[in-house]
Amino acid sequence: MADLALSRAAAIIRDGGVVAFPTESFYGLAADPANERALGRLFEAKKRPANNPILLLIDDKARVFDYAAQVPQKSLVLMRKIWPGRLSLVFAARPEVSSFITGGTGKIGLRVSSNLLACALARLVGGAITGTSANISQHRP
Repeated sequence: MADLALSRAAAIIRDGGVVAFPTESFYGLAADPANERALGRLFEAKKRPANNPILLLIDDKARVFDYAAQVPQKSLVLMRKIWPGRLSLVFAARPEVSSFITGGTGKIGLRVSSNLLACALARLVGGAITGTSANISQHRP
């Protein structure tokens, strides 16, 4: 994705829109995880039940502490060894994390993608984007 297209995608996300983008393992739908209206659009587009959590792609390992209430030592070891990469880790979510993201579970899934475009997009919108697959819920991508 050219710089102009990446900047445009980031602007759409910052304005509450939803953008399709590639990762290392799937095409995803990116929305601003801090924007409830954007999250509502995302759930509507995917026909996703509200009790299904949404993965967040973050731009850097340090961002985990913005979303996770606790980060166990074993997770820190995995983060150092595997991130960026295809590993998603699940943590207890901080109380301020939207229930749209946690699906009401109190847990949050996070990943630092090895896809440079996904990381750049997350960085341009403040450090995190949703990383749900670009398919209708319960249908194959």
